[in-house]
Amino acid sequence: MDAFKNWWKGLDSNQRTQKRTDLQSVGFNHSPTFPQGVLCFKNKVEILCLFFVALSSIFLYTHGMKNIKALFIDCDGVLYDKKNCTYHDMAVVGFGKAMEALNIPQEELAPTRAKLRAADVHGLLNAALDMCQKRNIPYSAFSEEMVKNTDYSRISEDLEMLKLLKECASLVPVYIVTNNSKPHLQRVLNCLNGGGYQQMDALNIHPITIEDTFYKGIFHPKKTGTQLTDLCAQVGEQPEHVLLLDDTLDVCDAALAQGLQVNQVQTPHETKMILRRVIYEAKRPKRIVSLRKTRGGIGD
Repeated sequence: MDAFKNWWKGLDSNQRTQKRTDLQSVGFNHSPTFPQGVLCFKNKVEILCLFFVALSSIFLYTHGMKNIKALFIDCDGVLYDKKNCTYHDMAVVGFGKAMEALNIPQEELAPTRAKLRAADVHGLLNAALDMCQKRNIPYSAFSEEMVKNTDYSRISEDLEMLKLLKECASLVPVYIVTNNSKPHLQRVLNCLNGGGYQQMDALNIHPITIEDTFYKGIFHPKKTGTQLTDLCAQVGEQPEHVLLLDDTLDVCDAALAQGLQVNQVQTPHETKMILRRVIYEAKRPKRIVSLRKTRGGIGD
């Protein structure tokens, strides 16, 4: 598409609106005529690729949500806009103040993370776990301090999200799968409920948080190993019948590699659109094929 871009940039505002194009062209030595090279073979291939991607997206939207028997939904960036409660709020301010409250020196964080990475152990919370274990401090104390020192006030009320989650959970099992803690998820749900306490049981949703992935001495984030297929087995569903909603590309890539249905979302609005689609598919009457006795048919 470079030829088209260069041609378009070469036009002034009058030419782009098809006004006085001939006079303007003479003075600036460029032609308002659409360049012949734009539809060269390379660009036709690009157009065909874009067309194929569009068709694939339509097919996945209309057909790819069938036979869904469980939903795995991320928390941060999916249930609420991550701009309103940033990584800096949680992983820098909240994390740092939790270390301070538990008398863990800041200088210990970098070498701890380097040591864990060398052992192929990833994630900031695994560093917190390691530092707490050295001091016989329960990890729950660290996560509670981290949540207490994180500013959640900017997460907007979203009763519609809670309503859709509840309706969806009445039709298909819904699991909130997050690499964060249970106290964090609870605070997010409270914010969506306008600040009032929101019981997870009332929504009929099942939390799977970082604490639930603990085995062999560490936490296992979604993108590591076979974590997602292990979670599918844990809830009793085949990966091809589980739809994952996540905003992180590497998690979505890991889910695709493990055979899950995947939809990467960037805003809560997109999440709600997909929940509505899942609800529609779950409520849609299933076509029943039966043999009928008709004239000239079976039995005559």
